[in-house]
Amino acid sequence: LRGSPETVLPPFVKKYGMGAVVADFSPLRISLEWVFDVRRALEAMDVPLFQVGRSFIGPGESHEVPFQFYVVDLV
Repeated sequence: LRGSPETVLPPFVKKYGMGAVVADFSPLRISLEWVFDVRRALEAMDVPLFQVGRSFIGPGESHEVPFQFYVVDLV
């Protein structure tokens, strides 16, 4: 996607019928502004935006399920 996140991402989310958006957390001011603007645009569409820290997400392992999944470690 090219362009300003707050103008490009909401139409993309609507076009593909996404139920939620997950973004990596970044403490940089420009990233925080983008997330704020995108969250506001998505809230108007009833689509939640979640931020996660990439250091807390990793591949999960289980012998009970035949597919790979991800776990979130909330410390």
